[in-house]
Amino acid sequence: MTSDKYSLSSTIKLFFPFFRPYLRKYVVAIVLLVLTIGLSLVSPLLFKIIIDNGIKLRNIHSLNMLAVALAVVLLLSAGVRGLMDYIHEWVSAWMIYDMRANLFSRIQNQSLDFF
Repeated sequence: MTSDKYSLSSTIKLFFPFFRPYLRKYVVAIVLLVLTIGLSLVSPLLFKIIIDNGIKLRNIHSLNMLAVALAVVLLLSAGVRGLMDYIHEWVSAWMIYDMRANLFSRIQNQSLDFF
């Protein structure tokens, strides 16, 4: 038996004003997350192609090109992941700052009887 005061919808309504200014940046972080997931799926495919076309067929040129492609995909994946983490942490830190500033302001505006 949960009270409406502690429901998920009331909690979202309470925190959404703090989240709203950072919504675009968070959407960018989510897009980068999807891109990171997509890039992480490319490297096993490249390993398969390296084994099938490069190692089994002893095609050195193909092996070199696929190794470079794999390195590029891994570096790109790491860069996108780092940018996504940075944006996510930035948004989180500023949301927490806004909530703390709001709480401090509310406490400062209370009367002495409150304390």
